[in-house]
Amino acid sequence: MERDIFKELGSYLGKMRQPGESGDRLLDHTITLLGAGMGNASSHDATNLPILVAGGGFKHGHHLAHDPKSPPPLCNLWVQIARRMGHGIDTFGTSNGSSIPGFDA
Repeated sequence: MERDIFKELGSYLGKMRQPGESGDRLLDHTITLLGAGMGNASSHDATNLPILVAGGGFKHGHHLAHDPKSPPPLCNLWVQIARRMGHGIDTFGTSNGSSIPGFDA
């Protein structure tokens, strides 16, 4: 099932990368996020969730691994995305107001 999900995601992102009539790429103006609700489904652990983010002008092309004993709150990502979309929020949920290190462009 995961193979098919990533195959479709790859197709979707490939289409979004193609320049449109204006020469812009839709992917540069869109944020696509794919994630899971479990970091380790075997133990039903909801920390260190795998999250894939594409587009939106963020720094891409690398894997960010955080200290599993002290990962940044996932809500920090939601704040970064909201800011990128033009919403001037500082916190959301359990966020601590800081960015995900290595993610912003």
